[in-house]
Amino acid sequence: MLRRDFIDDPRYVAAIVELKLKTFLYPGGSASYYHHPDGTGGFNVRPEEAQDSAEGKQSQWMQYASGPDHFDQFIQLVNASGGEAVFVANVLNGSVDELDEFLVRLSAAGVPIACVALGQEMHLGPARSLGLNGYIERIQPMIAMLQAKYPAVPIVAPATPVGRIADRRADSFREWNRALAKLPGISGFSQYGWTEFGGQARLGAKEIANDEPPEEIWRKYRAFVKAFPEAQIPAYQADWGPDKKMYLTQWGTHADRGTPVQGLHIANFYFFMAEYNAAHNDAIAAAMAAVNLAQRPSESVRAAGKGEAEPIALLAPYYYSKPFRHLFGGDKHLLAASAEQPGGDLAEDDVKALAAAGPDGRKYLYLLNSGPAIALGSLTVDGQTLPSSLPVQVESAFSDSSAVSILGVPAPARAYAGEKSLGSVVLEPFSLTLLIVPATPGQMPS
Repeated sequence: MLRRDFIDDPRYVAAIVELKLKTFLYPGGSASYYHHPDGTGGFNVRPEEAQDSAEGKQSQWMQYASGPDHFDQFIQLVNASGGEAVFVANVLNGSVDELDEFLVRLSAAGVPIACVALGQEMHLGPARSLGLNGYIERIQPMIAMLQAKYPAVPIVAPATPVGRIADRRADSFREWNRALAKLPGISGFSQYGWTEFGGQARLGAKEIANDEPPEEIWRKYRAFVKAFPEAQIPAYQADWGPDKKMYLTQWGTHADRGTPVQGLHIANFYFFMAEYNAAHNDAIAAAMAAVNLAQRPSESVRAAGKGEAEPIALLAPYYYSKPFRHLFGGDKHLLAASAEQPGGDLAEDDVKALAAAGPDGRKYLYLLNSGPAIALGSLTVDGQTLPSSLPVQVESAFSDSSAVSILGVPAPARAYAGEKSLGSVVLEPFSLTLLIVPATPGQMPS
């Protein structure tokens, strides 16, 4: 979530605050191997440590070793959002005292600590040299300090990926998970919710267009979201036990950036997490998305004299995430919902429905359409069919008509907000639509 080039931009901060996100991760990714509470700035990366990375003396991490202190910027962003922090300890190159210093700064700034994760991907990269026993030796003093000084803060250990389609090194991965699950003080495990197909080869739009049809790419995203609770979560539970909470420290996709495909995947994963937690006693304790929400206008746009008044451009993931802001307060409960179009049911494979109710009686109906435009005839919520004349507040994110035929190619997402009668609502192609039903006629969303 922390973007070095945006974090001091008031427009970017205002856009993030508008999403009403609750939980923020610091620092995340491979920076977790190198960050310190003080130094030359940025993540305070130390040259003697970064040169031992895969890139050696030319390590990319040295670019994060200067500038404003990123931890101070992180605290400001979390406080502006009224959120909480998931903090990742530097197990490889940090110390118990440094971990304590970070947490003292969070507490002094009034930032709630959702959990402390004891490293990230500690079985890979530069941390691989520790091995399981070396890792356990490193974290035991940290666990002791956390239990003594921060007894209310959950302690989370990084899991190895299991239950995947290509379950490589399954035996060693399961040994890692099961050994950490037995450690006193560990109350949960962290893991990624990354999709597992395509990899780095599909990072750019050109590769996407020349690789597979966008419809096939989207089919794979949907298959991943379906398989995640069916295959991966049971495998984690077999290793960690049913009582350990899962923390998705990064989820999303590196590929298909800024495209409707990425927006649809984000919305679909939100659907999954809401429904899974409702059915499994909030088994996913926290989830942090790792996606680009904005970018700078291109040099060519600025050279043409455009874009100066709008220094950031919001991307598709932002627009497809924004309607979910109503659910992040934790005061809603899910309802059963189904949708129909004039003359028959909507195609189950194309449209998914998610409904929730708030304490004030408003209902929030989310409709994810991964096909062409469809007229919405009626909605049944909690066993009651809503009349077609009912006025509803509509928010939607969708791709414009020129982007539909090239769904995988980056194209600006479009957004709509306004009031309509339920019977006049059309689900735009490849869209997420939110319908807010007032508790009483004329009541508008806050």
